[in-house]
Amino acid sequence: MVSPISSSFQYAGYDARIIQDARDAIERSRELLERTKLLVPPPSLGDLLADANQLVTETEQRRDRQIRLVAKLAKDVEARPYDEQILHEITRTLAIARTHRSTMRSLAKDERPYMRSVP
Repeated sequence: MVSPISSSFQYAGYDARIIQDARDAIERSRELLERTKLLVPPPSLGDLLADANQLVTETEQRRDRQIRLVAKLAKDVEARPYDEQILHEITRTLAIARTHRSTMRSLAKDERPYMRSVP
């Protein structure tokens, strides 16, 4: 089958067959991905809660590092506003992560009688 690829690709030094083969490979990959999605089970609430706990822990560590950096740069008038803005964003991210973790805990608690194992 000849692809309706414009001749501008050929003039640019591209072979239309190579481009079409690449497009066909991408399409086969997409089809395989769609079929594979049906085989992969969704994560359990326990997995989601573990991920939420890890996110909170990592964000707390980033916040602590940023607090130490702001303290070190207390005398640097130019850098301090940027460092404080970063600290504000990390703190905001931490609040969101804690809310997400709380939601996952609540869902896991509500589902516990129906689940095999939830931390």
